[in-house]
Amino acid sequence: MTKHSYILDTEMLCKISNDLNSWKWPVELGEEPNGWGNLLDYDKTHTKITKSEIIRPFIVFIESIVGKKEILRHHWIYGLKRTNEQFENWWSNRKIEAIYES
Repeated sequence: MTKHSYILDTEMLCKISNDLNSWKWPVELGEEPNGWGNLLDYDKTHTKITKSEIIRPFIVFIESIVGKKEILRHHWIYGLKRTNEQFENWWSNRKIEAIYES
């Protein structure tokens, strides 16, 4: 097993979260869990170990450190190929809509 040394800054944590959310095992986390490629994403019967059960603690932990906004910003910029300005406009509109819906 190769050991890696990373500085886990906001961008790296958001990348890891985004990879996990896309069912990809990030190289930053080391080797994939045994059988990763054969695991179901979800199991509604809760009788099998799934990718969702494995990645959820990582995603929750990362979100507690960097916040939902930074995770979504990373997805917008790198996944959707949008600008930071487009993200900020969407984020602002999202917050305004939430006020009117409550």
